[in-house]
Amino acid sequence: MGSSHYRSIMGSMEKKDFKRRGYLINLDLIEYRRAWDFQREIVAAKLKSDLPDILILLEHNPVITLGRRGNRQHIRASPEALTAEGINIYHVERGGEVTYHGPGQIVGYPILNLRNLRRDVSWYVFNLEEILVRTLMDFGIKGTRNRLNRGVWVRNSKIGSIGVAITRWVTYHGFSLNVSPNMNHYSLITPCGLEGIEVTSLKELLGREPDHHRVKDSISRHFQQVFDLELVRMDMEDLKMTLVMPHPAHGKVPGA
Repeated sequence: MGSSHYRSIMGSMEKKDFKRRGYLINLDLIEYRRAWDFQREIVAAKLKSDLPDILILLEHNPVITLGRRGNRQHIRASPEALTAEGINIYHVERGGEVTYHGPGQIVGYPILNLRNLRRDVSWYVFNLEEILVRTLMDFGIKGTRNRLNRGVWVRNSKIGSIGVAITRWVTYHGFSLNVSPNMNHYSLITPCGLEGIEVTSLKELLGREPDHHRVKDSISRHFQQVFDLELVRMDMEDLKMTLVMPHPAHGKVPGA
């Protein structure tokens, strides 16, 4: 494995001893289908062994995803209009309705084994929201929760979405934070299936585009703190090698 396997992302965070160690896969722009398949590959490996927990951070080409409660009536644009914008549609396993991903939006895919943390989906979703709330604070923005609709909000506008899938207590899919996406693309859908909802971004709130690496570092630091998990940088090729290496098997546990 490359030396990246051994570099932690402690950054400016106050040093502390973490209970566990996992991997951070930090990617740039990646096609949605490729990332989806990659998540499934990691989940399959974790279901069979004690592969360490993983956080993937990336951005996607323009795409609309429909969760288990997704309704195509919440896609306002015609197929021709979506094709013209280069936007594909995917039906996925996560909960929730319709959402948009695109360049300028940072997406996080935590692949965690909740059997080693807490077998509580509400607790897990709350913690994902907490990571985004703390990240916004690093940029001087107060994010809040909405009791009726999961995600993170700023002055009644949504800036961060949560949409998780869990198989036998192994999580995938996750969260997204609008940094500087094409906000016009949100007019093509009814975000989260909520009529009249407004969507915002860090760029709109700050009046400038923040450095994406700084946003990712902030997310990573808070992810470590919230889940008490030290993240070690690893590139995709190293992780693929890790997936084929033997790991201790764990006993079967009833599904979530």
